[in-house]
Amino acid sequence: MKILPLDVATEVGWAMLDTQTPPSGWPIGHFRCIGKEPWEKSQSLRSGIRDVIKIHGKPDVAIIEMPLQIAPQYKRKPKEDMIGGNIQDRQHLASVMADRLVTAIKRGGLEGDETQDLVKEIWGSESTMNSKTIAQLNWLGGAAQAVCEGMGIPFQFVGPRTWQTIIPKEIRGGTKERVRQYCDQLRILGGDNNARDAAIIGVWAWKKSQLVKQIENSMQGALV
Repeated sequence: MKILPLDVATEVGWAMLDTQTPPSGWPIGHFRCIGKEPWEKSQSLRSGIRDVIKIHGKPDVAIIEMPLQIAPQYKRKPKEDMIGGNIQDRQHLASVMADRLVTAIKRGGLEGDETQDLVKEIWGSESTMNSKTIAQLNWLGGAAQAVCEGMGIPFQFVGPRTWQTIIPKEIRGGTKERVRQYCDQLRILGGDNNARDAAIIGVWAWKKSQLVKQIENSMQGALV
């Protein structure tokens, strides 16, 4: 069976899992939603998903990452290195921020919500994501659902904390690093962070989703 996992955001990660094909043969990638307003990005997302399906075929099921429903508010408690006293969380964020700044400068500016949110987090902001970003992600999640419904593709939403449980506990590091290492273990090739997230969402769906198991069983029953 074919599974289409979607990591929905302005940069949409996707993969097309075929359970009859080794992970090294799974196509993965990402596309950017164009537009400033949520409805413009939603329209771009719908077109992008249809293009993926046009190229790689209609999936038997789609798995969409669940967007946040509320803006989390909390004060970070940095973890100090027991030997050197270095604040590991701040070091990690600074490293990520440097990468984001390079990307933003290449694209011509520093206006992106994700970049601004990360700046706030580095300098001690209590909020990790603003409400505008969350509202936009929900627009995009609804647009992905609309495509699936319009094309008759069964779908399921899954939260990040749920699909990330498929990553082996012995793999250490931040979420993106753990996803990257797991993709390497599975021989999932290529892609950026968004595409790799989508691929692992697909792995979770294949191994853990009850909806996927139901569809797979019905497909096997039809062949008998």
